[in-house]
Amino acid sequence: MERRTVEVVLQGRRFVLRTGAEDGGLDEVVAFAESKLEATAQAASGMGPHPVALLTLLGVCEELMRERRRMDGLRDKIRSKSSRILEMLEGVPRADEGNNPPAGGMSISVATEHGTP
Repeated sequence: MERRTVEVVLQGRRFVLRTGAEDGGLDEVVAFAESKLEATAQAASGMGPHPVALLTLLGVCEELMRERRRMDGLRDKIRSKSSRILEMLEGVPRADEGNNPPAGGMSISVATEHGTP
């Protein structure tokens, strides 16, 4: 991916960045950041841009950590369920390579018009 120089605006200030991100993805990130900065600025009225940016950073980090914990929990749940499924499958009898049914299984054949399988 080719890196390029782009200009973004956050809180009315222009920033020049070098990025390999696609335009749509970068626009989404900038819009998200701007919305978070605006929400923090409204909640912390009277604070300067630097403290607002730091508080916004803390809030976004908190969201990130919460999502990581959620993803770890989902990953653990998937591993656990996969292990249980594998254990159940290991107990299922398999047909041998001669296509004979497993012990205690049923044998089914299809007859053709001439009566031979």
